[in-house]
Amino acid sequence: MSTTKETEKRVRAPAHGEKDSHLGVVRAPAHRENHSQLAMPAQLQAYLEQTLGRFESITGDVESLWAAGKRGLQMETAGKILAGRAFQELKNSLLPGQFSAELASRMIARRSAYDAIEVYELFAALPDIGVVQALAQLGITKAMAIKAWDKKDQQALASGKAVRGITLDAAVEMSTREFDEKIRDPELVKADKKIATLEAAKEGLQAELKDLKGQLRHRYDSINMPEFAAHARQEGVALAEQITLSLTALEDLVTDRLIDNKEAKQFPDWKNRAAGTVFHSALSAQARMQALLERMREEFGDAVTGKLDFEFTLSKGEAEIAKDALGVIQKRHADLAHNREADRKNQKGGRGRPMDKRAVS
Repeated sequence: MSTTKETEKRVRAPAHGEKDSHLGVVRAPAHRENHSQLAMPAQLQAYLEQTLGRFESITGDVESLWAAGKRGLQMETAGKILAGRAFQELKNSLLPGQFSAELASRMIARRSAYDAIEVYELFAALPDIGVVQALAQLGITKAMAIKAWDKKDQQALASGKAVRGITLDAAVEMSTREFDEKIRDPELVKADKKIATLEAAKEGLQAELKDLKGQLRHRYDSINMPEFAAHARQEGVALAEQITLSLTALEDLVTDRLIDNKEAKQFPDWKNRAAGTVFHSALSAQARMQALLERMREEFGDAVTGKLDFEFTLSKGEAEIAKDALGVIQKRHADLAHNREADRKNQKGGRGRPMDKRAVS
């Protein structure tokens, strides 16, 4: 049966694999409760006392460490350093996996705790309080950006000398992005630019390759294309293009003859009557177009109507044929328009030779 002293001893320092009833976590055998001031390099101790004042609550006992870590994360550089030291002590005193579990149970972000440890390690490695104070002016993000620098470069920057083309005063005034761009290794910058150029060239070549493959497929398909498909493709494109051109002409007509026309403003009733005629004629055409498109969607499905694929575009040879077909269609519509104009003029009568009409095929 255990004695009272043995029980007290086990509470103060649990053996390997035993549970600490206070925290509910397993401690590493090397840990023992310590209520003395948390040990850290003298220059860092001096900086923290100077910046934060006496921090007597930051001792080696577990709850003080957790409290210091959590409080330090809410502070600026000095607080982050202190938090990092507290988290480092806790991490080293707990078995693998237990530190992360405790962070989660106390609702402390794991990344924040480990970042704080890195901040502490950076400043703990600096040689004296002058360097610590100087680099602390940078703030956490910019200070961590120079963690990988040679110690001599860090100290030179702290002393006010220009390192990689930048001084401490200039660095303090810069934004984080400007600072990062300034201190980057020139070779890395050059490499990034080259990679970006190559990536752009790669995309261009891939697009060109896709286009060439499409042209080859078009050429092969053109040779083997049935007559009905060739006719539908080429004439369909020509007619659709004519609709687009007719819409452009209709827009010009409405603008020139109705909206911006000075004479039309003098006859508002006739202007509105003409506008109604044009509008409802266009609406009727739109309804027919919509009905045709819906019919095709139902007939051919999303595989055809959902997305414009390369195979739905004309090959170069087909495009030339469609262009010729469009020319014929345009000439016919131009002749019809001419004849309508002739009818309007001839109906007015008056002097002069009647306007000749064109033969329409």
